[in-house]
Amino acid sequence: MSDSRHKLTPIEIRFWRKIDNSGDCWVWIGAKTHARGYGLIGRGRKEDGIMLAHRLSWELHNGPIPAGMQICHTCDNPLCVRPSHLFTGTRSENMRDCVAKGRSSRYHALKTECPRGHPYTGANTYIDSFGSRHCRLCATLRARAQRRRAKESAEMKMAR
Repeated sequence: MSDSRHKLTPIEIRFWRKIDNSGDCWVWIGAKTHARGYGLIGRGRKEDGIMLAHRLSWELHNGPIPAGMQICHTCDNPLCVRPSHLFTGTRSENMRDCVAKGRSSRYHALKTECPRGHPYTGANTYIDSFGSRHCRLCATLRARAQRRRAKESAEMKMAR
């Protein structure tokens, strides 16, 4: 928007109306993915769908997002759409940034049980390549259920 002769498109007009730029972060005040989630904005027509506001901000200020890249926040504020607070990175780079800044553990490190109630103990826990913690018992139960469904499906095919 540095060129004052630039005629704003309808999506740009709606974008600028949904920003509180009174602080360091430009905070999205429109629709959100959830209470403390990312900003959402419609692309125009219903069939065009919606997009994340920080991604639109990147595109408005920097052009198309390179394939396979995410738009990350230096400020760690998911509602921030300020271009100087955004950068491109792969999913792996974004996760490493998250871990390096200590954000990955804020919520999950306090959990002592998996969603099904199994304890997160050394013997019952594994860490995946993204650094996420998982319950071994739940993984075993999922694998058993998958094998059972595959067996039942094969038996039904044989019965035909």
